[in-house]
Amino acid sequence: MKIIYLGLNDREKTIRKIENGELPSNQMYGLIELRKMGFAVTQSSTGPTGKFEKIFDKLNKKLGTNIPTLKVVTYIYNNDVIVVNGPISTIITILCKILNKKIIYLDSVLRPQANYLRRMVYRLNIKMANGTILYSEAQKQHCSQLYRVPASCFKLLRFSIDMPFFLRHAGQTKTPETGGEKYVLSVGRDQARDYGTLIKAMDGIGVKLKIVTVPYLLKDVNVDLPFVEVFENLSYDELFGLYEGASLVVIPLKRWGTQYSSGTTSLLEAIALGKRILATKSVPMMEYADSENGVVYVESENMGELRNAIIDCLKDKNINNYNSLNLNREIIELYDMKKFATQFGAYIEEIMES
Repeated sequence: MKIIYLGLNDREKTIRKIENGELPSNQMYGLIELRKMGFAVTQSSTGPTGKFEKIFDKLNKKLGTNIPTLKVVTYIYNNDVIVVNGPISTIITILCKILNKKIIYLDSVLRPQANYLRRMVYRLNIKMANGTILYSEAQKQHCSQLYRVPASCFKLLRFSIDMPFFLRHAGQTKTPETGGEKYVLSVGRDQARDYGTLIKAMDGIGVKLKIVTVPYLLKDVNVDLPFVEVFENLSYDELFGLYEGASLVVIPLKRWGTQYSSGTTSLLEAIALGKRILATKSVPMMEYADSENGVVYVESENMGELRNAIIDCLKDKNINNYNSLNLNREIIELYDMKKFATQFGAYIEEIMES
């Protein structure tokens, strides 16, 4: 059985960095672990290389599409299972059906589609695919209703991270040069992050806010404030340094972002690194860790409640011990990428036998 991961971009550089210990393996969504388990897994991009790569990349990102080139026909023909690790692609779905290949969508159904035509496209592809991976039971039920497909079209696999990578670095990185100042940290690069409400909530508290994100998420947010510092393109060593010195990690989500598993990566990272966490109340995220795991949840887009919760958390004398490894050992064991890959591998074998 031959498996290929198809994404918008070629990921060989990412794989090499993972093998060198520079990146966590969850950036390849189980590919690394599947190889170690003996599966024949390769990867490639659906778009062109060379001078047209950036053009296709920008087009796909702008439209939220996955427009492949002709080379994808060869990839599909030469493999048994096609794992589309990116946006849904009707062309790839149809090619898989024509060539009698199995197709699984992984990390493809995220933000709920408001546009009717897009919902119909998603519905068609989900029904034609052999499986679509989702990360929470709440998301599974919501997508079943939204796209009017049976819940059996979806496979629930809990999103996981490379726990050994994070545990290995916990407490071993250099603390950033903050002069011992107290600060709040927020890390996230998806569109559901509500940095606007977070910044308003932090104004006047007297504590710095450090945000790790991408610039386009802040284009409508006023970050030109003395207590706000924005970081981008950090190495993991630098990111760990920021985590190490943070008094509190906040995961703020917009209301629509609470319908899917936005914030889960940041949640699991902060747990692995033993940080106190304050997050927007999200049923998908609460399936991973609730208040008993030291996470404080507040309603979405509620600046006053968020502000009060931040103040209360910063006053808590036990703030540095709330997410001890013992308290969250069960979570660390449950959401390790090895477990995800084991379950995903079993699912692939199940699909091949069906």
